[in-house]
Amino acid sequence: MTQNIAIYPGSFDPITFGHIDIVKRASKIFDKVILAIARDNTKNSLFSMDQKVKMAQNELKDLKNLKLLIFNDFFFHKIHGNLKHKSLQENIYYTVKI
Repeated sequence: MTQNIAIYPGSFDPITFGHIDIVKRASKIFDKVILAIARDNTKNSLFSMDQKVKMAQNELKDLKNLKLLIFNDFFFHKIHGNLKHKSLQENIYYTVKI
């Protein structure tokens, strides 16, 4: 069975109402939405990774097709060549067939 999966990468420091709106819209379009929270050691974050994950979980807890993922920059460079992508409000959604 083929699934359309959206991966929404970002630092989400903090997650905003705009981020939440995009994830909720994507959850109605895609079979699965992955909110990929970047682990960025090159800049000073306002919130710890644990805090960012908890905020995202709290705000998006009602979405049954949402998965949270923590990633570093290498993850997207490694898989980028195997994905189709399209832009939505200056954010990139990646779709993969599984």
